[in-house]
Amino acid sequence: MKDIKEMYEGKPVFVVANSDELEEAVQAYPEELEEPYVVRVPGGEDRYVEEEAFAFDQTIGVLLIGEDVEEIGEGAFRTCGRLTHVEMGNSVISIGKAAFNECYNLQSICLSQSLKEIGVGAFENCGKLDSITIPDSVEIIMNAAFRSCKSLKEFTFPRSLIGVGSWLFEGCEALESIRAAEGNSTFDSRNDCNALIVTRENVLLFGCRNTVIPDSVTAIGISAFEDFSGLA
Repeated sequence: MKDIKEMYEGKPVFVVANSDELEEAVQAYPEELEEPYVVRVPGGEDRYVEEEAFAFDQTIGVLLIGEDVEEIGEGAFRTCGRLTHVEMGNSVISIGKAAFNECYNLQSICLSQSLKEIGVGAFENCGKLDSITIPDSVEIIMNAAFRSCKSLKEFTFPRSLIGVGSWLFEGCEALESIRAAEGNSTFDSRNDCNALIVTRENVLLFGCRNTVIPDSVTAIGISAFEDFSGLA
């Protein structure tokens, strides 16, 4: 085992690429440790976190994504049920499909300031995630990226966004505020309407319980209010 060179809030940080390496590192550690653990994931030569590298791992509490990582693979951390906090290095440009799906205790995440794409269902079923800041670098958010994030209260689409999928907020029953950042040339939230509108086509893509539909809207997207309770 490599010597532990980093501590996080009094806990050793294990630098490992997958669950098997984590198990070996914990067994080799000279002291008995209480779960959950703190893990830092390096990118390796490919600058990539492999698909399902830690899928279904129930021993990780805090996840630190290395500054050398550019891409997080499909399902890399799915169903990490004790994961509560993620800090992502600023080299990450892509989060893969279902990368954090069913991390149902995830409460906070710091995204990369270089992030370009959030994959299909990337944060689906993260039921305790009540807020997330999308950096002004993200261009694409894929289908169902935040579906069933039942605690999510507000969401701001960044100025950089040029494309977004469907079913994004299906089942996000606590969502009260949606807006597009000023300066976005593709989308807007005109008249503080609490919705995302395609500017050129006047189509309302996503709304929430506090949405007021502007008179200028000519169509409403198929998943705009999908599975919302408490709508007036």
